[in-house]
Amino acid sequence: RTFSVSFQYKNTFPLDIAIKSLTGNIECDEHRFHLGNASLSKPVSIDAGETGTLTVLGTWTEEAISHFHSGHAGEEMVDVVLVDFAVDISGIQLQMDQGQMEQSMQVPNPAP
Repeated sequence: RTFSVSFQYKNTFPLDIAIKSLTGNIECDEHRFHLGNASLSKPVSIDAGETGTLTVLGTWTEEAISHFHSGHAGEEMVDVVLVDFAVDISGIQLQMDQGQMEQSMQVPNPAP
């Protein structure tokens, strides 16, 4: 009931940053169904103008597995969004409420 997704993030700031933590809830993008939660696997430092790889680890709820069976049967990948997330960038903590910012990603369907 776990997964890992990696994605690239370009530091557009004119200074080096350290993404110390990132946590949030995962929802099915199509149905807006709560699937579980996710967090950054380890802190990531990214120099100004450079790109770094962030790895997010997630855990599905039992209800999520049922949702994958009923709502996404036969699909290999499912579009999800990370919502209501909090991030600590170089000691600056930001809390993003639903609707303010969402991070879309595709995850393997645990029940294809």
